[in-house]
Amino acid sequence: MDATSIRHDRFCYYADVRDGRSPERPKALWRTSAGTGTWEYWSTIDWAWRQAGERRVVTSAPAREDLVPLDEQDAERLQGDRQGWAEYWVSYTEEPGPRFIFHSVIRRRFSPEGVKCEFSNSHLLWKQTRILTDEAGEGWGIQAAREEADEVLHELKGRPGITELGESGPHSPRPFDSFRYFITGDDPEDPWGLWRLDADGQWQHFSALEWGWFPEFWGDDFTVVLGVKLENSPQKPAAAKNMTEIEAEHARKLEAKRDIWIADHWLYWLYDDKHANGEPPVGVARRRRDTRSWHDELFFGKGTWRGDTDLVRRFPDYRENTYPWIEKVDRVAAEQAIAELFGLTGVIEP
Repeated sequence: MDATSIRHDRFCYYADVRDGRSPERPKALWRTSAGTGTWEYWSTIDWAWRQAGERRVVTSAPAREDLVPLDEQDAERLQGDRQGWAEYWVSYTEEPGPRFIFHSVIRRRFSPEGVKCEFSNSHLLWKQTRILTDEAGEGWGIQAAREEADEVLHELKGRPGITELGESGPHSPRPFDSFRYFITGDDPEDPWGLWRLDADGQWQHFSALEWGWFPEFWGDDFTVVLGVKLENSPQKPAAAKNMTEIEAEHARKLEAKRDIWIADHWLYWLYDDKHANGEPPVGVARRRRDTRSWHDELFFGKGTWRGDTDLVRRFPDYRENTYPWIEKVDRVAAEQAIAELFGLTGVIEP
Protein backbone atom coordinates (compact mmCIF):
# COMPACT_ATOMS: atom_id res chain seq x y z
CA MET A 1 0.00 0.00 0.00
CA ASP A 2 1.47 3.38 -0.94
CA ALA A 3 1.41 6.50 1.17
CA THR A 4 -1.52 7.99 -0.73
CA SER A 5 -4.77 8.04 1.22
CA ILE A 6 -7.35 5.49 0.13
CA ARG A 7 -10.35 7.64 -0.77
CA HIS A 8 -13.98 6.76 -0.27
CA ASP A 9 -17.18 8.65 -0.92
CA ARG A 10 -16.82 10.71 2.26
CA PHE A 11 -13.73 9.83 4.29
CA CYS A 12 -10.11 8.75 4.20
CA TYR A 13 -9.20 6.39 7.07
CA TYR A 14 -5.88 6.10 8.91
CA ALA A 15 -4.28 4.00 11.63
CA ASP A 16 -2.12 5.77 14.21
CA VAL A 17 1.00 3.58 14.45
CA ARG A 18 2.98 5.54 17.03
CA ASP A 19 4.58 3.71 19.98
CA GLY A 20 5.38 0.70 17.83
CA ARG A 21 1.77 -0.07 17.00
CA SER A 22 0.64 -1.70 13.74
CA PRO A 23 -2.28 -1.02 11.37
CA GLU A 24 -3.87 -4.22 12.71
CA ARG A 25 -3.64 -2.99 16.33
CA PRO A 26 -3.19 0.79 16.08
CA LYS A 27 -2.88 3.31 18.86
CA ALA A 28 -5.98 5.05 17.46
CA LEU A 29 -8.23 5.16 14.40
CA TRP A 30 -8.65 8.43 12.49
CA ARG A 31 -10.55 9.67 9.48
CA THR A 32 -10.69 12.92 7.54
CA SER A 33 -13.33 14.34 5.26
CA ALA A 34 -12.07 14.63 1.71
CA GLY A 35 -14.28 17.68 1.20
CA THR A 36 -13.66 19.71 4.36
CA GLY A 37 -10.37 18.43 5.75
CA THR A 38 -11.97 17.97 9.18
CA TRP A 39 -10.30 15.28 11.30
CA GLU A 40 -12.21 12.85 13.53
CA TYR A 41 -11.01 10.06 15.82
CA TRP A 42 -12.77 6.88 16.84
CA SER A 43 -13.40 7.21 20.57
CA THR A 44 -12.91 3.85 22.25
CA ILE A 45 -14.54 5.36 25.34
CA ASP A 46 -17.79 6.49 23.68
CA TRP A 47 -17.64 4.14 20.64
CA ALA A 48 -18.35 7.08 18.34
CA TRP A 49 -16.55 9.43 15.95
CA ARG A 50 -15.46 12.65 17.67
CA GLN A 51 -14.19 15.78 15.97
CA ALA A 52 -10.71 17.14 16.67
CA GLY A 53 -9.80 20.80 16.35
CA GLU A 54 -9.68 24.16 18.04
CA ARG A 55 -11.67 24.30 21.31
CA ARG A 56 -12.07 20.53 21.27
CA VAL A 57 -10.76 18.09 23.88
CA VAL A 58 -8.41 16.72 21.19
CA THR A 59 -7.02 19.63 19.20
CA SER A 60 -5.33 17.92 16.23
CA ALA A 61 -4.60 14.65 14.48
CA PRO A 62 -1.15 13.01 14.66
CA ALA A 63 1.49 13.96 12.11
CA ARG A 64 0.97 12.38 8.69
CA GLU A 65 4.15 10.29 9.04
CA ASP A 66 2.53 8.55 12.03
CA LEU A 67 -0.60 7.60 10.07
CA VAL A 68 -1.00 4.59 7.78
CA PRO A 69 -3.90 4.60 5.27
CA LEU A 70 -6.62 2.00 5.75
CA ASP A 71 -9.35 0.77 3.48
CA GLU A 72 -12.94 1.06 4.59
CA GLN A 73 -13.29 -2.62 5.47
CA ASP A 74 -10.30 -2.52 7.84
CA ALA A 75 -11.64 0.65 9.46
CA GLU A 76 -15.01 -1.07 9.97
CA ARG A 77 -13.28 -4.08 11.50
CA LEU A 78 -11.41 -1.91 14.00
CA GLN A 79 -14.62 -0.12 14.99
CA GLY A 80 -16.43 -3.40 15.56
CA ASP A 81 -13.63 -5.13 17.49
CA ARG A 82 -14.19 -3.48 20.86
CA GLN A 83 -12.10 -5.96 22.82
CA GLY A 84 -9.15 -5.20 20.56
CA TRP A 85 -8.90 -1.78 22.23
CA ALA A 86 -9.03 -3.13 25.80
CA GLU A 87 -6.24 -4.29 28.12
CA TYR A 88 -6.74 -6.34 31.29
CA TRP A 89 -4.86 -6.72 34.57
CA VAL A 90 -5.51 -9.28 37.30
CA SER A 91 -4.53 -8.92 40.95
CA TYR A 92 -3.32 -12.09 42.67
CA THR A 93 -2.01 -12.89 46.14
CA GLU A 94 0.54 -15.68 46.31
CA GLU A 95 -0.15 -18.24 49.02
CA PRO A 96 2.36 -20.79 50.35
CA GLY A 97 2.86 -23.42 47.67
CA PRO A 98 1.74 -23.18 44.03
CA ARG A 99 -1.66 -21.61 44.80
CA PHE A 100 -2.64 -18.09 43.76
CA ILE A 101 -5.66 -16.23 45.10
CA PHE A 102 -7.15 -13.63 42.78
CA HIS A 103 -8.97 -10.56 44.04
CA SER A 104 -9.93 -8.21 41.22
CA VAL A 105 -9.56 -7.15 37.59
CA ILE A 106 -8.81 -3.83 35.94
CA ARG A 107 -9.77 -3.05 32.35
CA ARG A 108 -8.14 -0.13 30.55
CA ARG A 109 -8.85 1.55 27.23
CA PHE A 110 -6.71 4.28 25.66
CA SER A 111 -8.43 6.79 23.41
CA PRO A 112 -7.17 10.08 21.93
CA GLU A 113 -9.23 12.07 24.46
CA GLY A 114 -8.13 10.14 27.54
CA VAL A 115 -7.95 6.84 29.39
CA LYS A 116 -10.87 4.84 30.74
CA CYS A 117 -9.77 2.56 33.54
CA GLU A 118 -12.33 0.34 35.32
CA PHE A 119 -12.15 -1.91 38.37
CA SER A 120 -14.21 -5.05 39.04
CA ASN A 121 -14.20 -7.54 41.90
CA SER A 122 -16.63 -9.78 43.77
CA HIS A 123 -18.68 -6.76 44.87
CA LEU A 124 -18.47 -4.30 41.96
CA LEU A 125 -19.43 -4.79 38.32
CA TRP A 126 -17.27 -2.08 36.72
CA LYS A 127 -16.31 1.10 38.59
CA GLN A 128 -14.01 3.76 37.16
CA THR A 129 -10.62 4.00 38.84
CA ARG A 130 -7.38 5.95 38.40
CA ILE A 131 -5.13 3.06 39.45
CA LEU A 132 -3.72 2.36 35.98
CA THR A 133 -4.21 5.62 34.12
CA ASP A 134 -0.57 5.78 33.00
CA GLU A 135 0.74 3.66 30.14
CA ALA A 136 3.36 1.92 32.27
CA GLY A 137 0.78 0.04 34.30
CA GLU A 138 3.32 -0.73 37.01
CA GLY A 139 2.61 -1.57 40.60
CA TRP A 140 -0.75 -3.31 40.28
CA GLY A 141 -1.32 -6.94 39.36
CA ILE A 142 -0.18 -8.60 36.16
CA GLN A 143 -1.36 -8.02 32.61
CA ALA A 144 -3.64 -10.79 31.39
CA ALA A 145 -5.56 -11.87 28.32
CA ARG A 146 -9.25 -11.10 28.20
CA GLU A 147 -10.04 -14.82 28.58
CA GLU A 148 -8.09 -15.03 31.85
CA ALA A 149 -9.75 -11.87 33.17
CA ASP A 150 -13.15 -13.32 32.33
CA GLU A 151 -12.32 -16.58 34.11
CA VAL A 152 -11.27 -14.65 37.22
CA LEU A 153 -14.51 -12.65 37.26
CA HIS A 154 -16.51 -15.80 36.57
CA GLU A 155 -14.95 -17.35 39.67
CA LEU A 156 -15.53 -14.22 41.76
CA LYS A 157 -19.09 -13.54 40.61
CA GLY A 158 -20.35 -16.96 39.61
CA ARG A 159 -21.19 -16.04 36.03
CA PRO A 160 -19.32 -15.73 32.72
CA GLY A 161 -19.10 -12.82 30.31
CA ILE A 162 -18.40 -9.97 32.75
CA THR A 163 -15.72 -8.59 30.40
CA GLU A 164 -18.32 -8.05 27.66
CA LEU A 165 -18.08 -4.65 25.96
CA GLY A 166 -21.20 -5.13 23.88
CA GLU A 167 -21.72 -4.69 20.18
CA SER A 168 -23.25 -1.82 18.27
CA GLY A 169 -25.99 -2.40 15.74
CA PRO A 170 -23.99 -1.02 12.79
CA HIS A 171 -21.07 -3.36 13.57
CA SER A 172 -23.00 -6.44 14.64
CA PRO A 173 -22.10 -9.68 12.84
CA ARG A 174 -25.82 -10.40 12.58
CA PRO A 175 -28.19 -8.31 10.43
CA PHE A 176 -30.07 -5.69 12.43
CA ASP A 177 -33.44 -6.91 11.16
CA SER A 178 -32.77 -10.51 12.27
CA PHE A 179 -34.03 -9.56 15.77
CA ARG A 180 -37.38 -8.62 17.25
CA TYR A 181 -37.22 -5.33 19.16
CA PHE A 182 -39.07 -4.15 22.27
CA ILE A 183 -39.23 -1.02 24.41
CA THR A 184 -40.41 -0.17 27.91
CA GLY A 185 -41.99 3.14 28.80
CA ASP A 186 -45.00 5.10 27.57
CA ASP A 187 -43.27 7.20 24.90
CA PRO A 188 -42.01 5.24 21.85
CA GLU A 189 -39.75 8.18 20.94
CA ASP A 190 -38.24 8.41 24.43
CA PRO A 191 -38.41 4.91 25.95
CA TRP A 192 -37.00 3.84 29.27
CA GLY A 193 -35.39 0.69 27.88
CA LEU A 194 -34.63 -1.10 24.63
CA TRP A 195 -34.40 -4.89 24.19
CA ARG A 196 -34.08 -7.34 21.33
CA LEU A 197 -34.79 -11.06 20.94
CA ASP A 198 -33.03 -13.37 18.49
CA ALA A 199 -34.40 -16.45 16.72
CA ASP A 200 -32.96 -18.73 19.43
CA GLY A 201 -34.92 -16.97 22.17
CA GLN A 202 -31.91 -15.13 23.61
CA TRP A 203 -32.51 -11.63 24.96
CA GLN A 204 -30.15 -8.67 24.74
CA HIS A 205 -30.54 -5.21 26.25
CA PHE A 206 -29.18 -1.93 24.94
CA SER A 207 -26.78 -0.25 27.35
CA ALA A 208 -26.20 3.49 27.08
CA LEU A 209 -23.25 3.05 29.45
CA GLU A 210 -21.25 1.38 26.67
CA TRP A 211 -23.53 2.27 23.73
CA GLY A 212 -24.02 -1.34 22.75
CA TRP A 213 -26.05 -4.54 23.02
CA PHE A 214 -25.35 -6.95 25.88
CA PRO A 215 -26.61 -10.42 26.81
CA GLU A 216 -29.56 -9.93 29.13
CA PHE A 217 -27.85 -11.49 32.13
CA TRP A 218 -24.60 -9.60 31.85
CA GLY A 219 -24.15 -7.89 35.21
CA ASP A 220 -26.85 -8.05 37.85
CA ASP A 221 -29.75 -10.38 38.60
CA PHE A 222 -32.26 -7.56 38.43
CA THR A 223 -33.54 -4.83 36.16
CA VAL A 224 -34.44 -1.33 37.35
CA VAL A 225 -37.46 0.03 35.47
CA LEU A 226 -38.71 3.49 36.42
CA GLY A 227 -36.97 3.15 39.76
CA VAL A 228 -38.56 -0.23 40.61
CA LYS A 229 -36.26 -3.21 41.16
CA LEU A 230 -37.52 -6.30 39.30
CA GLU A 231 -36.01 -9.77 39.56
CA ASN A 232 -34.87 -11.41 36.30
CA SER A 233 -35.34 -15.02 35.24
CA PRO A 234 -33.29 -17.10 32.78
CA GLN A 235 -36.15 -17.05 30.26
CA LYS A 236 -36.86 -13.33 29.86
CA PRO A 237 -36.16 -9.88 31.32
CA ALA A 238 -38.18 -8.95 34.37
CA ALA A 239 -39.68 -6.04 32.44
CA ALA A 240 -41.03 -8.29 29.65
CA LYS A 241 -44.67 -7.89 30.68
CA ASN A 242 -44.33 -4.12 30.28
CA MET A 243 -42.76 -4.32 26.81
CA THR A 244 -44.10 -3.04 23.50
CA GLU A 245 -42.79 -4.51 20.26
CA ILE A 246 -41.46 -2.03 17.68
CA GLU A 247 -40.16 -2.20 14.12
CA ALA A 248 -36.45 -2.84 13.54
CA GLU A 249 -36.04 0.49 11.76
CA HIS A 250 -37.45 2.35 14.76
CA ALA A 251 -35.05 0.46 17.05
CA ARG A 252 -32.17 1.45 14.77
CA LYS A 253 -33.14 5.11 15.16
CA LEU A 254 -33.42 4.81 18.95
CA GLU A 255 -29.95 3.27 19.18
CA ALA A 256 -28.44 6.02 17.05
CA LYS A 257 -30.32 8.88 18.77
CA ARG A 258 -28.00 9.17 21.74
CA ASP A 259 -29.58 12.32 23.15
CA ILE A 260 -32.59 10.41 24.45
CA TRP A 261 -30.38 8.35 26.78
CA ILE A 262 -29.01 11.44 28.55
CA ALA A 263 -31.70 12.28 31.08
CA ASP A 264 -30.50 15.36 32.98
CA HIS A 265 -27.64 17.84 33.46
CA TRP A 266 -26.40 19.70 36.55
CA LEU A 267 -23.85 22.39 37.32
CA TYR A 268 -21.42 21.34 40.05
CA TRP A 269 -19.78 23.29 42.90
CA LEU A 270 -17.26 21.78 45.31
CA TYR A 271 -18.94 23.44 48.31
CA ASP A 272 -22.39 24.84 48.97
CA ASP A 273 -21.01 28.16 50.23
CA LYS A 274 -19.27 28.78 46.90
CA HIS A 275 -22.64 28.39 45.18
CA ALA A 276 -24.26 30.69 47.75
CA ASN A 277 -21.54 33.32 47.19
CA GLY A 278 -22.18 33.36 43.44
CA GLU A 279 -18.90 31.75 42.42
CA PRO A 280 -18.86 29.86 39.11
CA PRO A 281 -19.25 26.08 39.11
CA VAL A 282 -16.20 23.86 38.67
CA GLY A 283 -17.80 21.19 36.52
CA VAL A 284 -20.90 19.68 34.95
CA ALA A 285 -22.70 16.45 35.84
CA ARG A 286 -25.06 14.42 33.69
CA ARG A 287 -27.17 11.29 34.04
CA ARG A 288 -26.90 8.62 31.38
CA ARG A 289 -29.95 6.36 31.36
CA ASP A 290 -29.36 2.69 30.84
CA THR A 291 -31.96 0.08 29.94
CA ARG A 292 -31.40 -1.51 33.33
CA SER A 293 -30.26 1.34 35.54
CA TRP A 294 -28.59 4.78 35.32
CA HIS A 295 -25.13 6.27 35.66
CA ASP A 296 -24.11 9.77 36.83
CA GLU A 297 -20.83 11.25 35.61
CA LEU A 298 -18.82 14.47 35.93
CA PHE A 299 -16.72 16.60 33.57
CA PHE A 300 -13.96 18.83 34.98
CA GLY A 301 -12.45 20.37 31.88
CA LYS A 302 -10.16 17.82 30.27
CA GLY A 303 -10.08 14.23 29.18
CA THR A 304 -13.31 12.32 29.59
CA TRP A 305 -16.46 12.29 31.69
CA ARG A 306 -15.66 10.80 35.09
CA GLY A 307 -18.11 8.38 36.67
CA ASP A 308 -19.86 6.63 38.23
CA THR A 309 -20.45 9.28 40.91
CA ASP A 310 -23.00 9.07 43.71
CA LEU A 311 -23.11 12.86 43.94
CA VAL A 312 -26.52 13.29 42.32
CA ARG A 313 -28.29 10.38 43.95
CA ARG A 314 -27.13 11.50 47.43
CA PHE A 315 -27.79 15.22 47.02
CA PRO A 316 -28.74 16.98 49.23
CA ASP A 317 -28.55 14.29 51.91
CA TYR A 318 -25.13 15.29 53.24
CA ARG A 319 -24.64 15.98 56.92
CA GLU A 320 -21.37 17.90 56.96
CA ASN A 321 -20.46 21.54 57.47
CA THR A 322 -19.59 22.01 53.81
CA TYR A 323 -20.52 19.75 50.93
CA PRO A 324 -20.85 19.76 47.13
CA TRP A 325 -23.74 21.58 45.54
CA ILE A 326 -25.51 20.90 42.25
CA GLU A 327 -28.09 22.84 40.26
CA LYS A 328 -30.20 21.21 37.58
CA VAL A 329 -30.05 22.84 34.12
CA ASP A 330 -31.01 21.96 30.56
CA ARG A 331 -28.55 20.75 27.94
CA VAL A 332 -28.08 24.21 26.42
CA ALA A 333 -27.09 25.71 29.78
CA ALA A 334 -24.73 22.80 30.48
CA GLU A 335 -23.08 23.24 27.09
CA GLN A 336 -22.74 26.98 27.67
CA ALA A 337 -21.17 26.39 31.10
CA ILE A 338 -18.53 24.07 29.63
CA ALA A 339 -17.72 26.64 26.94
CA GLU A 340 -17.39 29.45 29.51
CA LEU A 341 -15.50 27.44 32.13
CA PHE A 342 -13.13 25.46 29.92
CA GLY A 343 -13.32 27.01 26.45
CA LEU A 344 -14.46 23.70 24.95
CA THR A 345 -17.19 22.69 22.53
CA GLY A 346 -18.61 19.30 21.62
CA VAL A 347 -18.22 17.85 25.12
CA ILE A 348 -21.97 17.48 25.69
CA GLU A 349 -22.32 15.28 22.60
CA PRO A 350 -23.33 11.85 23.93
